[in-house]
Amino acid sequence: MTAFPKPSRYRWVVLSLIFLLALVSSILIFSYSILIPEVMSELRITHAQAGLVFSALVVAVMVSRIPWGVFCDLVGFKKAIGLGATVMSVFGFLRGLAPDYLALLALQLLFGIGYAALMPSAPKAISEWFSEDELGSATGVYVAGYSVGMVLALGTTSFASVLLGGWRGVFCAYGAMGLAFAAVWWILSKPPSSGKEVAKHSEAISYREVLKMGDAWLLTGIFMSAVGCQDTLSVWLPTILEAKGLGEASGLASSMLPLGFLISGLVVGAVSDKIRSRKLPILVLGSLVGPLVVATALASGLLIWALPLMLGFCTFGIMTMVFTIPGEHPEMRDRVGSVLGLAASVGNLASLTMPVVVGYIKDITGSFLPSMIALAVLGECSLLLGLKLRER
Repeated sequence: MTAFPKPSRYRWVVLSLIFLLALVSSILIFSYSILIPEVMSELRITHAQAGLVFSALVVAVMVSRIPWGVFCDLVGFKKAIGLGATVMSVFGFLRGLAPDYLALLALQLLFGIGYAALMPSAPKAISEWFSEDELGSATGVYVAGYSVGMVLALGTTSFASVLLGGWRGVFCAYGAMGLAFAAVWWILSKPPSSGKEVAKHSEAISYREVLKMGDAWLLTGIFMSAVGCQDTLSVWLPTILEAKGLGEASGLASSMLPLGFLISGLVVGAVSDKIRSRKLPILVLGSLVGPLVVATALASGLLIWALPLMLGFCTFGIMTMVFTIPGEHPEMRDRVGSVLGLAASVGNLASLTMPVVVGYIKDITGSFLPSMIALAVLGECSLLLGLKLRER
């Protein structure tokens, strides 16, 4: 692996910028969960069609994350993240101007292509700027940006909609914020070296070698399990809780899910550094996801607030480990972008299908419980695959 200088001060600037971009990306994505009733009402669409809007994002992510990962390995994380953030923000803004449902789907696809760049590229930046002894902690810090963004999106979007005149004003305002953060990234970010050595080395490694890595496919399956549960809950949890009688408080209660993400990213990453294990957190957290999903579907009272917090902690803790492992893995560390591009692309099959499945089953049965049982089975797959993962 190419050795890079790791200046003690500037690496925190890069980490902070990635945190901000992760934050605004989550705001752009998950504000839609709160706006679903408004969008359904204005565009006259069903629950399944509303779920398809989110799945359009997932389609774009699945198609483009592998190319983004390879692009990042070849040209460096600055260009990959900067270009992705710009595309994401432009089309995130334009969603607010969509004249009809089909236009919204198309703009969501283009928005997703830009958003897809961050997930494989950010771990590459962290692996270049931080040593292996602090890789888990640094990963936990920047992934906390996703969590803070989700908390803000789920907890404040309903108020923003009132202030900005509805869902269209919200999308435009959040897109403008993304463009501002993207501009700051272009101005301030820099790699720890010119990046030429990284590109030269990366070109010598065929992508076939990535496809032959058994641990890369295990990480892909683990990511699929965790992100499938996370994204499906993020889309439908406000609606589920509203059906339980929470009313306007459903958005605030749903923000317990990303609050769990926030706590998990900071805690699990640091703990994994201390115990020098990435596998053990995956096994412990993976064993809890399935039971917690079913419990959420059946819960009432105060448990409605506690269970999303616990689910967020478990699912995002697993994902934090997936983001961390390639940067220190002897077979993966020179191809972090490519490996995580594979994991995030193929792994999002669950994010593509489950929101639509949940909406469809709700349409035909009138209940979310059958869908939550299927989601619980998916959640337990992270435990089963984690058992086969080799500890490094």
